[in-house]
Amino acid sequence: MEPWGRAAPGVEQHAERAVEAACGLADAAGPGGWSTAAAEDALDAIDTLAEALSGADPELAQALAAVAATTARTSSTSSSRAAAVKYIGQPL
Repeated sequence: MEPWGRAAPGVEQHAERAVEAACGLADAAGPGGWSTAAAEDALDAIDTLAEALSGADPELAQALAAVAATTARTSSTSSSRAAAVKYIGQPL
């Protein structure tokens, strides 16, 4: 992946807030603190960011294709979505 130029105005600040929010959410939820609604919202955020980043670089788009495919599958079937939601709370 080649280095990128300057970010559009406000992008770096939004990205910093996104990572801080993600870390705060992970800390607050812990392994067993996820509800279905919270996990679905987190998956929607992951999907949104993966889609946005995919437009920035072809190599990055290829790397994020698995994320997009997984979130698309989990949003199209409730059983797959439920499995993904259950998985979110599992330790690595």
